[in-house]
Amino acid sequence: MKAEVLTSFSGTLVGTRGQEIDIADEAVFKDLLQAGYIKPVKGKTEAKADAKAEEKPEGKAKEAKNEGKRAKSKKSS
Repeated sequence: MKAEVLTSFSGTLVGTRGQEIDIADEAVFKDLLQAGYIKPVKGKTEAKADAKAEEKPEGKAKEAKNEGKRAKSKKSS
């Protein structure tokens, strides 16, 4: 299970604040979560799907922005 480290810790497992780690042992994951040391992170496949869904509308907006820049640079030449 993937998790983001909120507070650095060390022991059988080491985590630094801000780091994304993969915890194989469910008991360790639950203990760290309950103690407030980590927060769950979506898996890579879910995150990729979310990123693609968010990217499409934004990509069109970027294209429109670039078109405006291209038109301005052509006029000034």
